[in-house]
Amino acid sequence: MTPHVGVKTAAGAFLPGILEVGASAGLTYGVVVPFDVAVGVFVSGGSAQLNASSGSAVAGGGEFSQITVPSTGTPPSLTYTLAGVHTP
Repeated sequence: MTPHVGVKTAAGAFLPGILEVGASAGLTYGVVVPFDVAVGVFVSGGSAQLNASSGSAVAGGGEFSQITVPSTGTPPSLTYTLAGVHTP
């Protein structure tokens, strides 16, 4: 039930997320991206059902969210929760 996390750059490259912290409270993935450039963040729960912070379910094939990390200020953060396991 490992989630898949990564970033698609404007040039089309896919950069996989690196697991930074794994604990009973959750998993934290990180990806280094350039400042002030829009990138697409891809998240998929694999066999697990994830919910976005809005409460909406992430589709089985995953979802993209576009973000821009500002060169000043606080970088954006995306939060997902485990809601269950996909059944065939």
